[in-house]
Amino acid sequence: MSATDLRPTQMEFEGMGASEPGALGDEDTDLSILGEAGPDFDRSRSEQDNAVRAEAMREAMSDIANIVTRAAQSKEKLTRATIKAKFGRSGADDRPLVFVVIHALTTEQVAKNVEVAKEAGADGVFLINHDFDYPQLLPIIRHVRGLFPDLFLGSNFHTLNGADAFPILGRLAREGVKLDAFWADNACIDHERALPEQPMAAKILDTRASSGWDGLYFGGTAFKNPRNHVKLCRPVPLEASASVAATAAHYMDVVTTSGPASGEAPTIDKIQAMREGCKETPLAVASGVGADNVAQLAPYVDAFLVASSVQADTHNIDPAKLAAFMAQLSSAPGP
Repeated sequence: MSATDLRPTQMEFEGMGASEPGALGDEDTDLSILGEAGPDFDRSRSEQDNAVRAEAMREAMSDIANIVTRAAQSKEKLTRATIKAKFGRSGADDRPLVFVVIHALTTEQVAKNVEVAKEAGADGVFLINHDFDYPQLLPIIRHVRGLFPDLFLGSNFHTLNGADAFPILGRLAREGVKLDAFWADNACIDHERALPEQPMAAKILDTRASSGWDGLYFGGTAFKNPRNHVKLCRPVPLEASASVAATAAHYMDVVTTSGPASGEAPTIDKIQAMREGCKETPLAVASGVGADNVAQLAPYVDAFLVASSVQADTHNIDPAKLAAFMAQLSSAPGP
């Protein structure tokens, strides 16, 4: 125990019948050795109280994360039917879901584009950070969630896979910031390996299970990588499309693929093959889908993530283009 901890408080002085510290004893006693007890003691006590409260909060959040993790592990696997049921799709209304991808720049710009997506009847939005590193996206996510508490809100931390992203999502969840989905460009499915031999995908799955986050995982599979970025998917030949989708279905909620580059659609042969491989696991397409080809792809796909085909510019959605896309989708044949 330090000398500071041993200092008597003013209340203790008064309890001894003294109105002044000097009344403790000999009038000549030099009490300066005790220092200015009050402020220092109060500050120390306040710091200790804050530390105790912070530790209690950490323990409580850890308990919550464990509860969420156990709940996530016990959830039934998502299917084509159950993902659409989450959004009220049933019976004749069996069209694919639509999520608008917003290239985040500022909170105001994102909020404006969320309103455009909502007005058009989109099922939700994904925010992506093409213009800066992911930490700058986090305050935008917090702000948007505050403005739109009921919005289906997803994110893509550009080039980060789930092993890096799920702990971040878990921390946001413990703050009370709910993200409904995470989309990774690369779910790390190796098309040259058999199902049990997917060490990186398995690591991502384990990280997700222990993160305390329970949203939907859209995992990039046979996904675009025109610049051969080392953190993104390696090219998958067409003949491996069905098998890589079948493998991916074991590691994510929604198998998510694309064309060869932004704004370029996947071939119908690729989508048909991946549909076959996914079986009842949902399949999403995240590039090159517009009003001109959505009807062709819709029978095989459960969700579209749309951006370039409905943009006015890189950071803004064109309401007219999005409305045209939604109109074409409404008239497209079902699965």
